[in-house]
Amino acid sequence: MKFALFLFPFIIFIAQGNPFTVSNSLPVDLQNASNVFTKSVEVFGLRVLATNTVPDAKVLHTANVLAEYLDNDENGTVDQPEVLSKLLGNSNSEIATMVLFESESEQESFSGSLETLMQILTRSQNLFADEIFENGSLGNDRDATLEEVLHLVTDLGWDEAFPDIWGERRGSSVANAMDVARGGYFENVPAQYPADAWYTYYDETSDYATQITEYVYWATSTHLGAQNWQGRNHSNYTNEWTPYTKEMLAQTDPAIVSLMTSDAYHFPIMKLPDGNYSVSANNGNTSSILPASAYLGSSNWYQSSWLGVYFESSNPWVYQTNLGWLYIPFSNAENFWMYHTDLKWLWTTSSIYPWVYVNEIKDWRYYLPQLGFYRADTQKWSSQSELVEEFSQNDSDTYTSAYYSSGAITSNSNISTWFDRSLKINGLQLFVAGAVGGQIAVPDEWAKKIAQTVKLLTDPNDAEIDIPSQERMIQVLQGASGTWHEGYPAAQRLAYGGGSDYSPNPLSDSGIQLYNGYQNLWNYMMNDMVWYRNSSDGEVNNVGDYDIAEVLEHLMHTIHLYGVPGAVTGSQNALQWDYEVHSGWQTSELYYAMKEAVDNGVFSLKDYGDENINSPDTYSVASKEYLYVLNFGMWEYGQEFWENGTLAPEWNDNARTPSGVQQNNPLGYALFNSYIKPVLSKPSLTDLRTIFKDNDGGVSGYQSD
Repeated sequence: MKFALFLFPFIIFIAQGNPFTVSNSLPVDLQNASNVFTKSVEVFGLRVLATNTVPDAKVLHTANVLAEYLDNDENGTVDQPEVLSKLLGNSNSEIATMVLFESESEQESFSGSLETLMQILTRSQNLFADEIFENGSLGNDRDATLEEVLHLVTDLGWDEAFPDIWGERRGSSVANAMDVARGGYFENVPAQYPADAWYTYYDETSDYATQITEYVYWATSTHLGAQNWQGRNHSNYTNEWTPYTKEMLAQTDPAIVSLMTSDAYHFPIMKLPDGNYSVSANNGNTSSILPASAYLGSSNWYQSSWLGVYFESSNPWVYQTNLGWLYIPFSNAENFWMYHTDLKWLWTTSSIYPWVYVNEIKDWRYYLPQLGFYRADTQKWSSQSELVEEFSQNDSDTYTSAYYSSGAITSNSNISTWFDRSLKINGLQLFVAGAVGGQIAVPDEWAKKIAQTVKLLTDPNDAEIDIPSQERMIQVLQGASGTWHEGYPAAQRLAYGGGSDYSPNPLSDSGIQLYNGYQNLWNYMMNDMVWYRNSSDGEVNNVGDYDIAEVLEHLMHTIHLYGVPGAVTGSQNALQWDYEVHSGWQTSELYYAMKEAVDNGVFSLKDYGDENINSPDTYSVASKEYLYVLNFGMWEYGQEFWENGTLAPEWNDNARTPSGVQQNNPLGYALFNSYIKPVLSKPSLTDLRTIFKDNDGGVSGYQSD
């Protein structure tokens, strides 16, 4: 896990009574949101933002409920620090945030601004003032604060801290419990649940992850007594969830009760939040790390004369306001080892700090929050990320060469009026669309996500990679001297939504002419697009796994066509896909492999041209799709990222695994192993899902050279 360093100071809680006050200003990094939100509260470093029309009392109620979920025993210490670290994210834009509007209609009135805001608030949960009832649920008044705040902390906290247990995906412990409660596994909402199901959520807009989110809310609120209230018998509630008391839940759903009550996860099941968070006075607190530290009048906050201000959790994790989270397993009062998730093991003493010994590089660095880490022999300052890069430079197992390069995003007006930025990553040029044609600019972070995906696909340190062949693939991509498309580098275009979202449509013959400089793109080898907020299905996609499928598909089209042929010896002849370039395409290994797949019912040509593999145009178009679905089958990605895990009838379900491909398309199996496997590295599911999360969440992790 990684912990964030913040641009604002961590809040120091008052020892007695309600510790929160509403500020009429926003944190420094959120000034761009001031046209929408005017009020803010900080809770353990997390945020509650509200519009001017939301009463302060409801803002405070939300903040208090958030604090109560995180510090359920109200001792001033977050019950599960690992959950808090996930909620804090890796940067200010990732801080988990509650956003409050007066009503749904008010939120809709800011729709023009929300596009911009969501680039700042990548991880947020909305809540409407007209559904906040500070005195609790009664009659027809249901306090939605308990639900929406819990969604925030479980979706971004427990889910990410304990993915195998609380992960909102099939196969986790909580997912298995939910499948029992629903009467079986349903990827999508069924027309009718089995008669013995006690969780029957019928919202057809909810995917499997959302179903888990709602299930956790129902179970948690029931265990805490929040479902046993006058007026709860309304059909809106009884049609979704059957048990409404703690005793009924224990009898009906022992699996979820077992998870919630486990000491391993510190789930908030001690006390139902009521909006009255209060930390008792703590007299005579003494730090267990540095006993001489001054107690700051709030639970577990101290100030050391040399280490500075820090928060001491109930375990060896300490939050130092500059360095972030540190693990200090033991110490004497003057010196100790401390573990930082990025910087690894550090050692220092009271007499030499801020000099710290960095064990990963066996060297000393002088640390100042504003400047970073100072190296005496070079007399240069390094940021934390730059220091971490030194670790890999000292790792003899990490392969690097001049062929592999990670460029920065640069403004480039020479691309055309459609694309205003570019980025080059491992031989592939990315073109990024600007704010034209009535659409917003593709965010830099989205471009970095695509670049990081390319980097994962071209990782020379993957054990399966033949590095010389992969280096040749990079040369082919960049159109280097001696390659088959010399002087015409491969490029991948990134744009917003879909061609028809732009006015004029730059993908139409007439539209192209209206984007000045578009002819400059004719000097590049290009195929299809990668769409930010893809709208091809008639609405904007907001599912992270679908983003992964779309990004990988189109990157594979580009790389399979303009990089893989020519990398491994013999691959240029074996992978003849362009009949205009290769007259012998009907004798290529690609043709025979694809024909076998068609003949065996593995790959369908139903939506391709005249559906005849011997027609040049049909073959040329279908071959790129065949290589992509073959690749997905060999990596077992289809069952992970295709909708409902299938692409049938285009690609038969019997070929979604390597063994299935080997059995049903043996020539395709051999083709992949001979020409694709040596040059394309398989990204881990964790890496991909970290980059692409629902609702355009996630973080790229991309670092330029």
